[in-house]
Amino acid sequence: MKAFKWFAVAAVIAAHALSPAYSQTGNFPQKAVKIIVPFPAGQATDVIGRLVAQKLSEKWGQAVIVENRVGAGGVTGVDSAAKSAPDGYTLLVAGSGPMSVLPAINAKLPYSPLRDFQPLGLVATMPMLLVSTPSFPAQTVPELIALLRAKPGDLSYASSGVGTTGQLAAELFLSVTQTKMLHVPYKGSSQALTDVISGLVPVSIESQVGVLPFIGSGRLRAIAVTSAKRSSKFPTVPTMAESGLANFDVSAWIGVLAPIGMPPAIFKKIADDIASIVVTKEVRDRVVELGLEAAPMSAEQFSSHIRLEIDKYTRIAKDANISVE
Repeated sequence: MKAFKWFAVAAVIAAHALSPAYSQTGNFPQKAVKIIVPFPAGQATDVIGRLVAQKLSEKWGQAVIVENRVGAGGVTGVDSAAKSAPDGYTLLVAGSGPMSVLPAINAKLPYSPLRDFQPLGLVATMPMLLVSTPSFPAQTVPELIALLRAKPGDLSYASSGVGTTGQLAAELFLSVTQTKMLHVPYKGSSQALTDVISGLVPVSIESQVGVLPFIGSGRLRAIAVTSAKRSSKFPTVPTMAESGLANFDVSAWIGVLAPIGMPPAIFKKIADDIASIVVTKEVRDRVVELGLEAAPMSAEQFSSHIRLEIDKYTRIAKDANISVE
């Protein structure tokens, strides 16, 4: 009788071992996993990448190593990830810049976010804020629109560069309000915000992380948030939609992706494990500490989100004649 029971158990184990799902996942991962981050250490994308790496390592009992591959505004690292083996041992933590903004304004990218990657899960979003020097007369979106219509083309806005999310958000604002402003691009948000603070340029749309210390110190005034929901950092600041611009929604994001072609069972395991990680209080609290917004999305939702983002930015860039190479 004991021999029969042992035979039955052995048969069940063998059946699982021979099943497609088991043969693909086995005890995945069986070696170290690499996460490529296409930006320097210390930036928000890098911090999120290291947070995801730490939590996956704890869950899997294997080393998960972050590798910063920097260059060309994220293109170098993303392209490297796209050309990696789709076996689950190379992942990518990237943001909306190289994954949804650049594809809309650069026709010569060496990779395609839609053809070369499988989204695994969204981790965080980062609202943009419309800010001004405190002495600027317009304190609300309706007041700004009225001022722009009274002085068409006389006012300017600063951005951290041509083709940045801030510029695209500003151009969307001008499009839906049918107003005009002169674009003044800078080499980075620090320079742009310095001139807004000094009053040389009256307004800008920049990331929540970038404007956070200046609003807190009173050197900048927050007029509106560009995301669909209010910011947890600035709960009293209205959204663009609340200010009269229906469906206005522009936010940067950071998520986890993998090269296309991963075995389905391994893809599901990684996606499920990431989904379980990003909803934990520890991860959500850390995201908020960074000045971001916790915004977990499943692999399917994230994939749809990227498509919609690329379509949106492509329309904005075409209308405003924005392109870079």
